[in-house]
Amino acid sequence: MSAAFEAWDDGTVGLSGDKPFEGRTGRLWNAFLRAIVKHGGWKSTNDAAVTDAKFAAALKLKAKKSADRKQRRAEASAKRKGISRSATPEFMAEVEAERIRRLGILLDLRGKPFAKAHLPIVSRLSPEGCRRTTDVWVVRAILSRYGRPLTGKIVAQYLKDHLGYTVDLTSLTTWTYKDVERIAKLEGDIAGVTIWSRFDPKH
Repeated sequence: MSAAFEAWDDGTVGLSGDKPFEGRTGRLWNAFLRAIVKHGGWKSTNDAAVTDAKFAAALKLKAKKSADRKQRRAEASAKRKGISRSATPEFMAEVEAERIRRLGILLDLRGKPFAKAHLPIVSRLSPEGCRRTTDVWVVRAILSRYGRPLTGKIVAQYLKDHLGYTVDLTSLTTWTYKDVERIAKLEGDIAGVTIWSRFDPKH
């Protein structure tokens, strides 16, 4: 059964929405379902609920593995190509202007009724949380410029070394991981809205 799931999981790398369940990958998914039946199904008094939970867990695992693969490929590609552009004054000026713009968006949105109803990841942020999230975004933009990996610990260390954060590294790393996840959502689609547009520097 696990082999059938892994075959489907490997075949759906980079796919989203309904794509993992259509065409060739759809056939792999059906093979996984048949393997479940052959195995005897989920051993529970509430099979439907367990199946739903297993399905949700499978999708969550697939998304994480896909994101990890993309990150590793991006890092390997940058290393192969020798990508290490310098953070020029012009680039840093763009980053700072974008930081101010993004911080303004968060501070403005957090108190709006729409945010309270549909954007809890924004409405629950304190002003300090808004500033830290935008600072994490700045660090990611700079590290990406140099082709550096973007782990939570590396970002947290940069915050301490270059942006004056005095919180202990362990706590800051924990917060930073959450901020990185929040940034991905802000740059994605939340309730039909993209809060932060993608950063496309001109320099």
